[in-house]
This record gives sequence, C-alpha cells and structure tokens, in this order.
Amino acid sequence: GPARLAQTAGRMRRVRNALEDVTWRLMREVVQWEPCGFACLSLPPLMAAPEEIGLRALSQVLLGVGGGEYPQRLAALERLYGWLKQNPASGGRTLSGCRILLRQHRLLVVRELAALGPGIELKPGETNFWDERFRVGFDGGGDGDAEGACTVREVGIAGLMQMKDRLPKKPPPRIICQTLPGFWRGAHLLAAPHLGYRDASSQMAKMAFVARFSPKNVKWPDGVTSPEDL
Repeated sequence: GPARLAQTAGRMRRVRNALEDVTWRLMREVVQWEPCGFACLSLPPLMAAPEEIGLRALSQVLLGVGGGEYPQRLAALERLYGWLKQNPASGGRTLSGCRILLRQHRLLVVRELAALGPGIELKPGETNFWDERFRVGFDGGGDGDAEGACTVREVGIAGLMQMKDRLPKKPPPRIICQTLPGFWRGAHLLAAPHLGYRDASSQMAKMAFVARFSPKNVKWPDGVTSPEDL
C-alpha cells in the first residue's frame, strides 16, 4: 500500500545519500579538476575503492567533463571500469563525449572535440552556459544591442592559429586548448580567457571576458557549485 511504498522510498533515499557521500569523499582524494575543463584521476586509490563507488566516481567525472545531461549507460561504464581493472600500460577510450587517456598511474579525462556543443550568442551583460560546462559572459562596454554581441564557441585550430606566438609559455596540451571557450566576432577571435588571450586591436578589447568551468548537470555536494569550490 501507499504507506509501505513511502517507507521503501525513504529507505532507498537514505541509501542513495550514503552512497553519494562516500563517492564524493573518494573523489576529493582521487580527482583533480582543472579550470580548463578536464580532470586527472589517480588510478590506484580509485581501483582500490569498492566497485560501486568507483563506478559512481567515474560517472560523475564523465558527466562533468563531457557536459552530458544524463549519466552514461551502466553497461558502457562497466566496460571502461573493466578495462582499467586489467591494469593496462597505455591506451585510451572514448565515452560520453570524453577522451579517456592513460598517463602512467593517472587517468586524463578531456572533452572530445567532435562532441562539443554548438556556439551560443551573447550580448554584453549576459551570462549563459556553453557546452553545458562553462559559465560564460562579458561586460564592460557597449549598450547590449546586437552590434555588441559575440559568439562563444570552441577555440579550435582556427583560434590557435590566430593566437600564434601569444599562447602562454606552458599552455595546456593542444587537445585541451582546442576545446576551450573562445569569444568570437564572425571569424575573428576576440578572447580566450583560459589562455590569457585578448585581441588588443578589437573595439571590444576593454571588455571583461569571463569563462568559468562549472558543469551544469553534475550533482555537487551541498555548498559546492563548481570544481573550484571543492
């Protein structure tokens, strides 16, 4: 009856909350979130954890880096976990819009370039999510009309070509640089905040361009809204 169903639902909710708590404790130990939108995982403690907790941790990382709306299918996640359990020396996989690469005893999870979301249009003073992962916005000039608008999309190869020798001395790997958010006016790159790039010749050069890695669909612990809060 309804009373018994409500009691069962309450018990399941209690178990789910406990599992989520243990999962985030593990993630604080093994996951290093990077502002550029990728994650590094320490494999030994991840694989030493109970399998259910390890699977949940992997799922949250893939959801955050991949920008997915829903967690990946359990069967696909179990195949990835099984591969890691074999202790491979090298190799990689793709899953949920992510590239998963082995680097000695660490797992590098980066966004898959081909899976990036479409560009979005922004006007001065507006904020929005791009690729369901970065909260983006710009302000500091203009009157907010369409003429002051720009498009936020990936830096890509075209953006890196425009930056040329103006990249940081130690930039992130190229596969990561290409997937970062860039602020564009047509085919012209105005800014790429994560790479410290701004086109000084642009009429919008004095504007403040902001892009913060804050995956939209990750269920963060209480009081946490982005990886920077962990």
